[in-house]
Amino acid sequence: MRKLILLVNMMLLFAGVVNAQTIKYGIKGGANISQLKLDVDENFQKSIKEKYHESDVGGLFEFEPQTGFMLGAFLKYRLSRHISLQPEIQFNRLGGEINRLDVVLNPLEEAYVLPNEFSYSSYRLTLDYISLPLNLKIYLVEGLNVQVGPQLAFLISAQEKKQDDTAENDKVDVKDGFKSSDFGMQVGLGYEFDFNLVAETKFYHGQSNFLTSNDRGDKMKNSYFQFNLGYMF
Repeated sequence: MRKLILLVNMMLLFAGVVNAQTIKYGIKGGANISQLKLDVDENFQKSIKEKYHESDVGGLFEFEPQTGFMLGAFLKYRLSRHISLQPEIQFNRLGGEINRLDVVLNPLEEAYVLPNEFSYSSYRLTLDYISLPLNLKIYLVEGLNVQVGPQLAFLISAQEKKQDDTAENDKVDVKDGFKSSDFGMQVGLGYEFDFNLVAETKFYHGQSNFLTSNDRGDKMKNSYFQFNLGYMF
């Protein structure tokens, strides 16, 4: 909640400065290439290595990038010839392909134990967010700009599906395993054409762990590249 209040205050502060300046609005759409980053407890990782004595056991999880999409709308406040402020609202589909080491839960000890032989199962994790970026745009030359700013996002859906050929493995709701919000920073490069078309590429890196608490203290963060086209009215 503190992060949301800070973001809103920043938007109001800048909005009060630009009441006499040019204001434009627009819509955009594009693609995300997302990558999950998981920090697993070091002792648990060490136990995996010692258990199997195999150099090709990478750990509990291995991640592959996943392609998703984004849709959004924005306002552009032109503060000066070289600076603009751009708050946005976006729908972002993120996630990743997960190769997970098969472990079993010992109900007596309430802890995960390792099987005698290691194997991996593949899953697709899909995360849907409503994101609120706030970008400061600095124009290097007319049209060409660099962007930087914070982003607050709210999780609206989280689903996991095992990747195999059986039709029985439908998507499973795993939203309870993740926090309701995510916060991070983004940087980007954009160009505004004379005919109101906008092209942008951005990189977002999550600053907060969005896993709910777990016994081992594992941490997971979002990161993704975004490519989008927009139109200003």
